[in-house]
Amino acid sequence: MKMKSFFWDKVPDARLAGSVWQGFSAADWVDFDQIEELFQQAVRNKTERSAVAPKQTNLLDLKKCTAIGIRMARLKVPWPDVGAAILALDPKAFAGADDIMTVQQCLPSEDEKGVLQGYLSSGKPLDKLSEAEQFVISLMRVPRASQRLRAMSLKFSVAEKVAEATAVFSVSEI
Repeated sequence: MKMKSFFWDKVPDARLAGSVWQGFSAADWVDFDQIEELFQQAVRNKTERSAVAPKQTNLLDLKKCTAIGIRMARLKVPWPDVGAAILALDPKAFAGADDIMTVQQCLPSEDEKGVLQGYLSSGKPLDKLSEAEQFVISLMRVPRASQRLRAMSLKFSVAEKVAEATAVFSVSEI
């Protein structure tokens, strides 16, 4: 049975002379069965480890996936719905131009599109990919996603500029 490690120094018998512990023998006060029960190391099965951490396939750069994951967390709309919102040009799905810019930064480059397209054409399951890579694939499936996002961004920025101009002109009239 493997025991947990303790990090202390054993007191040599020579130093026990004249101490409180000199009068005790180990068998008098120590229940070794209880100590072994309390301090044994937990035994893990190999099947538990594989169930806890399923292996993921990484197609994109790890830094890029991390950055996309952070950007996904900022969005107020669930990431599976983003592709449909872009396709429908639905501005209600996004809080503002910042959300649109966040999604634009997640769009794949031509090289990344090639890698992801190769994975898709191989027929391998999408659930083996990270959520960031699945999100990029969902964006890749939207036709002309970049142009659609730019149009939605302009819609938000024009509305903001009109509101600013209205506020400036209404203040100057007073």
